[in-house]
Parts: sequence; C-alpha cells; structure tokens
Amino acid sequence: MWSSKLGFVLIRERVAGAASTFAPYVNLLPSVHEGNPTFFAPDAIRAFQYAPLVAQVNKRCRFLVQFAGRAFVVDDGPDYVDGQHPERRRVEMEIDANALGWASACASSRAFKVRGPTSTPSMLPVIDVCNHSFSPSAAVRMVDGSDGDVELVTTRDIAAGEAIE
Repeated sequence: MWSSKLGFVLIRERVAGAASTFAPYVNLLPSVHEGNPTFFAPDAIRAFQYAPLVAQVNKRCRFLVQFAGRAFVVDDGPDYVDGQHPERRRVEMEIDANALGWASACASSRAFKVRGPTSTPSMLPVIDVCNHSFSPSAAVRMVDGSDGDVELVTTRDIAAGEAIE
C-alpha cells in the first residue's frame, strides 16, 4: 500500500522531532484520526452496511495488524550521518500498527499524484493545507525541465488576504 510506504517516511520525521527538516509540517498534522474507519471498533465497521467499504476497511486493518501488529524497530543505520550530511540525526524507532495506521491515514488524506515522469503519490507540505474549491485560484503543476519538482501557481489575480484555493 503506497500510503503505508509514505507513512514510514512520516513516522521517521515525527520521531526525529526538532532535528527533522520537516518538523514544522509534521507538527501541523493531526495527532489522531478520529473519523478514519481504520480506527473504528469492529461493530461500528460492520454497521456501515456498504459491503465495498467494509471490505476495504477490513483489508487495511488486516494489513496493519499483519505488517506491524507485533511492533518492530527500524534504524537509519550508522551510515545515515556522514561527512556529506552532518546535519542528519540517526533515528531508531519502534513502529506498531497504531503508528503505521496514523501515518497511513495522514499520507492517504494529504498526498497528491502529480502528472510527470512518475505519478507516485507525494506529500507536498504547505500545498496540502490549501483550501479546496471548484473554482480554484491556484494549481499544482510540474516544474518544466525538473525531475519531479512541483510548484503552486496562481491561476488568477489574488487579493491581499484572500484564501488560496
């Protein structure tokens, strides 16, 4: 599941704390996902009465329990900090089903697929907190000549203080 792969990156950055370049962004993420069915009690999931949704939620729950149900430790390894990257901090983290569920929910609700050389879902800090609209004032696009870089550009004039949508 792509959201779990991306979730591992979020967990790593969350564990790194202030040492993470992405700390300001990670601190903006919700600490819990109360409305996410992955965290609902089994009786509440069965009450959905929509078989495709129940099947998808059960599939995700089984994946989380099988993959991370017994908690495991991930370590960046001794080569993570080196002469070229002295600012890096080696992180050892324990990941369980709850942590991976949190991270997967963050990723699946915030990642974008941007057309380009690869269409892998990506986290786009700042862009993912823009308001949504059927008449947007901005668009996400690939940077010409780049290897997957994206930018947020306006599609019309925006007044001072107006929300970017």
